[in-house]
Amino acid sequence: ITDENSSLQNCYVAKESSYSDNEINSKTESLGYLPIINNRYVFINDVLDATKQSIILYDLVDKKTKSTYLSVDAGIYSNNSSLSFYDTDSLNVIAVSAKKNKYGMITISKNDVTSFQEFSNNKIERIGGYYLFNKASGTYCLIDANNNEVTKEYSYKIVKYYKNYVKVLDNNKYLVYDFNGNKITDKAYEYIALYDDNIAVIDNNKLSVIKYDKTILASDIALKISDYNNAYSIDSQSVTIYNDDQTFEKIPFVKEDNVIENGENTNGEE
Repeated sequence: ITDENSSLQNCYVAKESSYSDNEINSKTESLGYLPIINNRYVFINDVLDATKQSIILYDLVDKKTKSTYLSVDAGIYSNNSSLSFYDTDSLNVIAVSAKKNKYGMITISKNDVTSFQEFSNNKIERIGGYYLFNKASGTYCLIDANNNEVTKEYSYKIVKYYKNYVKVLDNNKYLVYDFNGNKITDKAYEYIALYDDNIAVIDNNKLSVIKYDKTILASDIALKISDYNNAYSIDSQSVTIYNDDQTFEKIPFVKEDNVIENGENTNGEE
């Protein structure tokens, strides 16, 4: 402590980091102190030089250091500025190894700390109910809380998932794949939004709407507003295009060919 207004930083409870840089989880820049977990495990900031990072996981029962990290994301995200406590049967924690400078995961239970994923990854993020892994190979995939890979590995970063589809980033443009690695969009677009039954894609200020089976419902509709999030809306029958003066135009979807209705083919073919 340097003066009466400064606070203890060394040998004190460490602050939490947030590993999220995607469209589902917003990145939190300022977080509070990590709690003491299960009245046993505590992350402690253990450096004399404030410009360096060293966080130890300490076992208060066995009175020993379990491991050392550069930063920790426990997914608790409190704004606590004082000591607090957190009880859990199983807590998956993302961290950066102080020794390897790589991302990995541990699981903290009532009486033990075990490895969830080894510290060999370029990055791990929280994304909805999954973890987004950027592996040592450079590929990306989603892993669930039980350590199961739920998607194939992709060459592009996953920024969002919806149902069994992922939106990935390719050189500032977006593509859509399904969880099995099949490409859904024909090319990369400036903007993509995923809905229940279809996908909105925008390039050069023109909107198209396609189904997940690649059926085109609307094509190259000129938008009137540059803010794509507010430039249109979609229902089951049509797309609505909004103007700056709050007027709008509703455009029906193109009627699909070869749709079977009541046992008959709508285009008259056998």
